[in-house]
Amino acid sequence: MTTFTADAQQLFDRYLQTVRWSVRGVADPEEIERDVREHVASALEPEEQPVSSQTLREVLSRLGDPWQWVAPEDLPVWRRIVMRFSLGPEDWRLAYACFGLTILGMLLMPVGIGIVFLIAAYFLGRATYAMTMDREGTLGPRRWLVYPPLVFFSLAMAMALLLGPVAPILGWGIGERGFEKIFQIPARMSLDAFRIAMAMIAFGSWWIALSGLVAIFTRAAKGLLVPLAGGLRRVHVLWLTGLGAVVLGIGWYTLAAW
Repeated sequence: MTTFTADAQQLFDRYLQTVRWSVRGVADPEEIERDVREHVASALEPEEQPVSSQTLREVLSRLGDPWQWVAPEDLPVWRRIVMRFSLGPEDWRLAYACFGLTILGMLLMPVGIGIVFLIAAYFLGRATYAMTMDREGTLGPRRWLVYPPLVFFSLAMAMALLLGPVAPILGWGIGERGFEKIFQIPARMSLDAFRIAMAMIAFGSWWIALSGLVAIFTRAAKGLLVPLAGGLRRVHVLWLTGLGAVVLGIGWYTLAAW
């Protein structure tokens, strides 16, 4: 039985997933997948186990693109369009289209509709990223065309996650004076110092909770923050946990010191 390294298994799973998607509604996905598995197992039989991702990638490249298990004339029109944009010597067209939408979105931001084109560029960039990584394992120089919208939205999403529920809590606690209504301000403590301490407690608590969520849903976080979180591991989450603990501790110490 063929065994794979963790990276190779992920590569093979992505290849099979693309194959199943490309033939859905046109051929039997299970039958095609069995054929793929038999071809791969036969080709890897003499290889040392577990099979590395590089060895598997060479076999898959000889096997063919996962989109090509069904004749193009048998595919719906919309799938043919996607294939023309993503396969063969015109492989860069998706990347160029993504970059063009990004530029158009930035130019039209002053009139308010630019965000629509940026969102379209983001989804097109994600599609380009996923398909190219499945086939080649790297975007290569195309990353300069695809990464701008991906990085922009990844940073925005990361910022939204870091703020989380704390932003509305601070709006209520400071803007609506909610902190003063619920908690008693130490006698010698200024109002500004009290609010800063409460904000630090809120942020520290949320970051500790967020680090736990990211540790549990690491794969989802990596998918959400492409490409910034490509190398994210659970051990990296400890940095966020530590930061949250430090901020939380400073907030409590500030209250206690007064």
